[in-house]
Amino acid sequence: MDIKKQLRREYKERAGRLSRDYINETNRAISDLLCSSEPFNNAKTIFIYISMSGEIATEDMIDSALSEGKIVCAPHVLSGGNMEARSITDRSELYPLEELPHIPGPAEESPLIFPESIDLVITPCLSCDPYGNRLGRGMGCYDRYLKAIRKDAVTIAVCRDRMLAMSLPRGVNDVPVHYCLTESGMIKCIR
Repeated sequence: MDIKKQLRREYKERAGRLSRDYINETNRAISDLLCSSEPFNNAKTIFIYISMSGEIATEDMIDSALSEGKIVCAPHVLSGGNMEARSITDRSELYPLEELPHIPGPAEESPLIFPESIDLVITPCLSCDPYGNRLGRGMGCYDRYLKAIRKDAVTIAVCRDRMLAMSLPRGVNDVPVHYCLTESGMIKCIR
């Protein structure tokens, strides 16, 4: 088994042992910190990945961005593991995707948002390190899409303090983020 698969399994197990109170508390704290951050306040178009089990919940972040009049887009996964950004005006516009029914996403009829118009990317993860490496669910389409985002867009990984790593391996297709945000605050990653 390769090291990332092994780490992913270990971090999923760790996430499963976190208390419900800690999960709720950190979800709230991280959402509040993100929504008061300079990158969030300066962004007009925000691409928010939908969280999966064990990751920081992104629902409040989506609601806050929408309430502030920002253009919010979420991943729409296509066949072959490709992805595009489609805008939403409410979380009720997220449906189970045909390719990945366990992950909600915008409908194919939702307006397409081009990667060059995205100012901020928020990506929940199981773990991240000070170098901007993330440990996600292992699908790969998220990193492939990040490569298409314009170079001056800001990328922020959100995870819990208890899930931080000193160092994570970086695969050939992995794209490091600019910042890592936990309930303790935001750190600029060493890239």
